[in-house]
Amino acid sequence: MSDTSWGAIGKAVLGLFSKHLGEKFLLFLQQRGLKQEDVQAIQEMDVDRELIFELPQLLAQDLNAAMSQPNAPERIVLVFDTHEAFWGVEERGVLQGERYFAEDEWLRHFLTELELSSGIVTVVAGRELPKWDKSHKFPIPQDCLDAQSVYHLSPTDANKYLQLAGIEDATQKQSIINYSLDASGQVHPFLLGLCADVVLLSAPSQVLPTFDLTTSFEEKASQLINRLLSYVDRKIAYAVHALSACRAFNFSIYEYLGQKLRFDTVKPAFDILTEFSFVWEAQQRGQNWYRIHDLVRRLDYESNQEEIKTIHQQAHTELETYYRQLGEVAEAIYHANRLDWQRGVNEWVEKFEEALKQSRYEQCRSLLEVRNELIIQSIFQLGRVSYAEGDYFVTLSLYQEAEQEYLEAIAAYDLQLRLTPDDTVTHNNKGLALESLANLQSSLSQHTQALSRYEQAIASYDTALTYALNYVDAHNNKGNALQRLADLHSSLSQHTQALSRYEQAIASYDTALTLAPNYVYAHNNKGLALQRLADLHSSLSQHTQALTTYEQAIASYDTALTLAPNYVYAHNNKGVALRKLGNLLKDLSHDDQALQCYQAALVSFNRSLDIAPNDDKIRDLKEQMQKLLSS
Repeated sequence: MSDTSWGAIGKAVLGLFSKHLGEKFLLFLQQRGLKQEDVQAIQEMDVDRELIFELPQLLAQDLNAAMSQPNAPERIVLVFDTHEAFWGVEERGVLQGERYFAEDEWLRHFLTELELSSGIVTVVAGRELPKWDKSHKFPIPQDCLDAQSVYHLSPTDANKYLQLAGIEDATQKQSIINYSLDASGQVHPFLLGLCADVVLLSAPSQVLPTFDLTTSFEEKASQLINRLLSYVDRKIAYAVHALSACRAFNFSIYEYLGQKLRFDTVKPAFDILTEFSFVWEAQQRGQNWYRIHDLVRRLDYESNQEEIKTIHQQAHTELETYYRQLGEVAEAIYHANRLDWQRGVNEWVEKFEEALKQSRYEQCRSLLEVRNELIIQSIFQLGRVSYAEGDYFVTLSLYQEAEQEYLEAIAAYDLQLRLTPDDTVTHNNKGLALESLANLQSSLSQHTQALSRYEQAIASYDTALTYALNYVDAHNNKGNALQRLADLHSSLSQHTQALSRYEQAIASYDTALTLAPNYVYAHNNKGLALQRLADLHSSLSQHTQALTTYEQAIASYDTALTLAPNYVYAHNNKGVALRKLGNLLKDLSHDDQALQCYQAALVSFNRSLDIAPNDDKIRDLKEQMQKLLSS
């Protein structure tokens, strides 16, 4: 099982239980209220497109079943802390609509499936009141929430905390509480913890000075951290600054950075470091993982002190190398982004698109997790990232989230064009986002909106071409938009418009190929447009035109394959075109020619499978072709 994904392992475990435990396993299923067909349904689910979205419901159902057993506890409490972490520090105030609610959708799904009457209590802690009643998916009405406001500590609670921390001197305790007060007169727990750290490490007689309440929280925290680190061994202070470059760390990473940055990495020093109040357990990474508080990390990153800046840069450099050696691409990109934000963003988009193309959805999810912490100092790059996320959500059939991302990409490109109205790449990318949104709307039968978006996409490509007439990609992309627009017109029986748009698409591809004769994708795309045009001719009984156009489509695919013999899509498309040509010839009673086309189509599908042996769609096409030939 080591070569399978986690989802496949889960399915394999169910199979092993069923095979080796026999009646015991069936009894277990009955006790849980689970039938054998339920297990089979789970095993048949696609891991990334189906099973992962059913896991919250399955977990809730299992918990409900467990609580219904005779020996179940009277009550079970589920505690979820730091609800805002779903969005990340920078994302929470930016995301809108369903894209915002997509981040904590699994939690809402889980909570709505729980039978609270069975004794299940859920507690969610966060900085803001949830907006769960506004979501279209798994909404939770506000009257189902018992909202309790928990602010900072009272002076009485703060005094108790300091006493438990081992600080007995009344004057010291009052000085700490005064320092930790905010404008409301309550004690900030983060400052209180830092103050306690400082006092416990400083001379016994030292008393913290009193500060004006108007001093900012960040300034107080910065002064406390600097004072705290001045009391510890210089090597520990050095290690804190190095580890603040990590999203999370354990002792192995501490040792690695120590070797590379040349500071001692003994276990007692590590233990002292992890006991500081600004070092928290990173439970999501596993046991004995830690993270430096976000504020400390930010203060170090923004520090003007040359020594800290140097330590940070060296740590990010070494950590990027470390994670690349481990094959953890997302973590490596995070550190690359901190060294050079644009290099990191470019690699993020490149790796995300590559993972999506190859259906590596787990890597997509890890990249999305890191995305919330990327530094993106360009509106244009924000558009690229949103566009890539939109493609991901479309693949997983999360259509509302995809629409939101495409709209955000379009808005980003519009904002960029206010600054650089003649930037051809931005006009081209805006066209791509509009075209993808139109494709989505078309698939959802939102025909009016889709027609409008296709026209807007074509206009964006045209604008790019007014500034750069020889912009090959814009000509190719314009052809794609025209082709999809023609497909929509054809599906709506708007035949005149469809014929015109197909001809315009072919003309756009021809222009691209005049400028770049070896542009493989344009040859393939031209073949598709010709094939769709031939389909339309055939449906209108324009047989002569259809025969000619199918031949032209096959010729375009052949040209693409001459330039790229292993281009699987061209092989597959050629096979489809040959089959359709064969069908037309058969209808016209040219059986011998039809048979030749079918045989050639089978050759194309076989070639496709040689290149992509795991492609189920191509395998289905081959099997259909074999049945057709056998009949």
